[in-house]
Amino acid sequence: MGVHSPGRVRCLLGTGILEYGIGLVFWLWNSIIEYMNKHKRYLNTKRATSKQRGIPFSLTLSDLYMLLYMARITINDVGKKNGQYVLSRLGDIGGYDKGNVWFIPCEQNTRDALTGNSYGSNITEDDRKRRSEWMTYYNLKVKSYEHK
Repeated sequence: MGVHSPGRVRCLLGTGILEYGIGLVFWLWNSIIEYMNKHKRYLNTKRATSKQRGIPFSLTLSDLYMLLYMARITINDVGKKNGQYVLSRLGDIGGYDKGNVWFIPCEQNTRDALTGNSYGSNITEDDRKRRSEWMTYYNLKVKSYEHK
């Protein structure tokens, strides 16, 4: 009996080894899809809330991946609780655009809002442009999972 013969498959099915392997593959695949959907959900939520607030929003999924990579965090580190990170605009001016946003600790964002001293309020338009160009340049080098 060969390795791929029907008798061998029936034998494996009887022991549960094959079912375990297939179940593991499906579990892993679903975990990956769920993790990627977290990125899309976060981006769509951020887009909706910025629209309600009247703030322009032009970030893409690949921009989000780049920002997370630059901050050395994962999407699981993003949130509104202490110890997590939030997407912040430089000086709280302008839109959510490339070069004008980054992830900062939630505590710092709260402190900046209470004191009125937003980090990046002294950044010039040239600095924003350079930052945007830098992100665009490196965005081409990061593998994107964005589907259009």
